[in-house]
Parts: sequence; C-alpha cells; structure tokens
Amino acid sequence: AICARRTGRLSVAQMASINHVAASAAVSVSLAEFFRRDFTTARDMPLVLAGSLIAVVCQGSASMLSPVIILFAVVATDRREALEGLRKNLPMAIVGMFLCMAPAVIHKENQFGTFLGLAAFAGTIQLLRKPDELKQALKEIRVALGPAYGMASFFSYCQCPAGVQFRQGLAVLMIAVASIVLRPDNDEVVKVVFSRMGVKAPGFAQRRMLHGLFMLASCTLLCWVGFVTNRMWAACWFGALIGMEVCRRLPVWAMLSQ
Repeated sequence: AICARRTGRLSVAQMASINHVAASAAVSVSLAEFFRRDFTTARDMPLVLAGSLIAVVCQGSASMLSPVIILFAVVATDRREALEGLRKNLPMAIVGMFLCMAPAVIHKENQFGTFLGLAAFAGTIQLLRKPDELKQALKEIRVALGPAYGMASFFSYCQCPAGVQFRQGLAVLMIAVASIVLRPDNDEVVKVVFSRMGVKAPGFAQRRMLHGLFMLASCTLLCWVGFVTNRMWAACWFGALIGMEVCRRLPVWAMLSQ
C-alpha cells in the first residue's frame, strides 16, 4: 500500500475494492431496472444484462479492465432508461448495493448467520400483510426490500455449512423462480419463459398462488436449515413466519378478526 501511494498507482487490493464497489453499483442498477412494474424485455433487458455483465467482470477482476468495460457499457446502453429505473426504484437500488457490499465488510465466519438473519427480517416485512393499515404503512419498505430476501439467502448460502448446502440451495432456487419468473406485478418474463417452453403461461391468480407457495416453501427450508445448524433463533423466526402465512391464507385470520 505504501509503494502504491508513493508511485501513484493502485495496489491489487485497492483495485479489487474499487471493482467490488463498481460491481455492487451495477447490480443495484440491474435490480432497479428489472423490478420496474412496467418492465419489458425489449426495452429493459439489455440494461439488466449489461449491469449483470459489469458485475461479473468487476467482481472477478482486480485489474484496470473493469473500468474500461463499465465505460463501454455506459456508452452502449440507454442511459435515460437506466436513470428512469433508478428514479422509480431508488430505495431498492440502495438496499441492493449495500447488500452486495456487505460480504466485503462482514467477517467471513459471521456471514452465514448474519445473512440468514437479514433474510428472516426481509421475509418478515414481505409477509406482514395484516391488518391492512400495517400493510399500507410498510408498502414503501416492502418494495425497497423486494430482492433483499433472495439476495440475503444467496449470500448466506455461499457461506453455509456443507451439510445444509442442498437444502439452502433449493431454497435460493425457489426464491429465484418466484421472484424472477413468477413475479405477481409483471407478466413479461413469465410470458417469455413459458412461450419458449411451448406451454401456456399461468394467469395472474395462478401466478400469484405459485409465487406464494414457492416463497412459503423457501421459508420452510430455511427454517430447517436454522434447526440443523443449531441456530434456533432462525428456526423459530422462520417457523413463526410460516405459521403467520398459513393462518393468513386459512379462515383462521377471518375468525380472529371478527
């Protein structure tokens, strides 16, 4: 580091840190663009793919190649639409950027439990839908934390013990399918995916039901992961979320509300 300061050149560690920040920023832009309610594959998918490419290159490189690719992507993509996506989903972009930067700050030994807790917190915000006054009060926070549940589960999976990798990997896969393919607020991706498969795309009601079932199944798997890894706080937390969601979808809530 001393030599780097004296010569005016960036060290490998400094360049890696800069690239990590650039990768986090690229992911945040991709999230903001992809989770627009008016998302279309023709207009927005090139920006999402460009941001993802930048993130992969920056994260896997510690050289000056990354800024060159960033500059090329900025010139080649529609900056107006990127700014529009950031304007509409700025809180989500900020949360996504900080989550991407978190693995570089949190000690590796603590990442599994920390991200598991963040996933539980994000899942709680997403599932708190009753009473209606609370649902409305948490609307902006729920939108901002939209991808946080899946991202935190993925980062936790990256550091999970070997004995639970399959279960947590399956939970992450379910979250990805529910969040990307079965989005309740936009049917653009599901139409493209199912048309490629030659199968009729599910309607709004079916998509919403499948989205909820996949998310509930992911909570069940993460609850089991917490139990197996002796993190009983996580098992109880996810177990409470499962119970809350089951009660909400059954007539029990209606009976208690009367």
